[in-house]
Amino acid sequence: MLPLKNRLKSDRDYKRVYKIGSGQGSRFFSGKAVKNQLPDSRYGFVIDLRVSKKATVRNLLKRRMREVIQANLAVLRQGYDIVFRAKPDAAAAELEEIKRDLEYLLRKMNLFR
Repeated sequence: MLPLKNRLKSDRDYKRVYKIGSGQGSRFFSGKAVKNQLPDSRYGFVIDLRVSKKATVRNLLKRRMREVIQANLAVLRQGYDIVFRAKPDAAAAELEEIKRDLEYLLRKMNLFR
């Protein structure tokens, strides 16, 4: 499970990332990142109803995304607020595809050390 210190929680933080963050995209996800004044990076995940109308599918996708981030925490840059948004194709993706695509997006956003 992703530690609480590494989660974006407040609506204000999400809005800040959307307003001033720089973004990139990949096949299944888009991401925006902005520097924060904290020693740790915080991650947020957004899965719209257009991805799937079923909450179980959306929650499974969110858990898989968190799992990938948690596995890479040691090699990711610190001091960023990052929001990932799932695209509709992500609902049908397997865990390995999600992992590969999310890691590609993190590299594209230059967030690996």
